[in-house]
Amino acid sequence: MRVLLAAQRFPPAIGGVDRHVEALARRLPAEGIEPVVVTTDLRTPRPWTRWTIAELPPPDRYPVFRHRPFLALPLPNDLGVVSPGMLRRLLSEPGALVHAHGFAQFPTWAGSLASTLRRRPLVVTPHSDPGRPRWGRAGFDALVRWGTLDRARRVIAETQMEREFLSRIGVPNDRLRVIPGGIDLSTCPPAAPREPPANAPLRILFVGRVEFEQKGVDVLLDAAQRLARRTDLEWRIVGEIWVPPEVLAVRTARLPPSVRLVVTGRRSESELDQEYRTADLLVVPSRFEPFGLVLLEGLARGLPIIASRVGGMPEIIGESGTALWVPPGDPAALAEAVERLADDPALRRRMGSAGRHRAEAFDWARRIPEVARVYREAVAEG
Repeated sequence: MRVLLAAQRFPPAIGGVDRHVEALARRLPAEGIEPVVVTTDLRTPRPWTRWTIAELPPPDRYPVFRHRPFLALPLPNDLGVVSPGMLRRLLSEPGALVHAHGFAQFPTWAGSLASTLRRRPLVVTPHSDPGRPRWGRAGFDALVRWGTLDRARRVIAETQMEREFLSRIGVPNDRLRVIPGGIDLSTCPPAAPREPPANAPLRILFVGRVEFEQKGVDVLLDAAQRLARRTDLEWRIVGEIWVPPEVLAVRTARLPPSVRLVVTGRRSESELDQEYRTADLLVVPSRFEPFGLVLLEGLARGLPIIASRVGGMPEIIGESGTALWVPPGDPAALAEAVERLADDPALRRRMGSAGRHRAEAFDWARRIPEVARVYREAVAEG
């Protein structure tokens, strides 16, 4: 079976969806499935940057077709990005099935149209979240369902929360399947819990896009300001910077000199692993989050976690006791939770020690056969 995986971005882009699609492409051949990736050369939509040929790795075990994207409209969540080349590729490339990724993003619309015209099955993983209530959201969701999800033979939700959202907007329950995203535990072997060196600051790590609307970096900075009296803390913000540099500079300049803050920008895989392994706790202050791959990465390294109780993140943590929950957009609660863990090393050790076991439930080795089964279901219905 040849499957076309359609996604807005693809590694070396480092978003959760991008890495999810890469994991499928790497592991589907073990299930007798030939993956073909159809994507763009978009590096980041904010600021708008594309990969150069020199920056892109050559295709290895599977073909990757990258097409030029265009910003048709300045809409949130990359909704205004289009790529005619992607659509042409999905229409012309042979394959038994299209697996499109993204809620209302171009690959899903293109995958829906190409599947209809070529009369082949469509599977969609929306990576969706109801997010914060907004005017017009119900109408938008209905339009997306009509234009993309109604044409899918199977829709894969990553969490029960997402399944309930998709069912609520009208996706038939018999087409819905829940298959969580995963992590490759072989790339992050377990390590003993870190003991901070004497007189060294406690390292508080954030990993993700450096932006305010979804990831809540502004909330983290407010929490750091509230704890400015604590000179024993070091805040590390790791990830691609999506806010304008001048905006971030103004925001960080407000912090008192006593706040130890490091903003690293993008890190390589090995550098990111080192950031995790030299951190003492992980903070995820998102305002909404469909899944939360960063949680799995923290759990796999044995880090205690402070996270907003939003989206699919509570399902990832489950009853493992590896996280403290705070309300989204609440810097006071975040600061209080950080201080609690900073002052209780025994609690940090207990929370962190349970993380690896919890992460094992999300090993990609368990998930890929489930995805392959969904493909076969969709094809068999044809």
